[in-house]
Amino acid sequence: MSEALFQRACTLGIPSGCTNRAAGMFMAARDDPSMLACTYRSFARACAFDDPWGCTMQALQLSRGLGVEPDNDTALRVLQGACRNGEDDPACQSG
Repeated sequence: MSEALFQRACTLGIPSGCTNRAAGMFMAARDDPSMLACTYRSFARACAFDDPWGCTMQALQLSRGLGVEPDNDTALRVLQGACRNGEDDPACQSG
């Protein structure tokens, strides 16, 4: 049920809905390269729309090379978006 709600929120343009939907997909299909590429695009888009958790997840995939080529320099840059609400924000601490 929650996956459908997250998808609906994403469709309506709410970045955190996209992040949450992609996170569910990420956890369910960590061994599927095409799914990981899809979740990466979703996290990158959410990050571009200022969603801190989207940035955290995009950086995770970049740093570990999950669905994309590993790129630590870009991962560190992306993590700056995860900390936009301060270092105490859980998204920043998880990065």
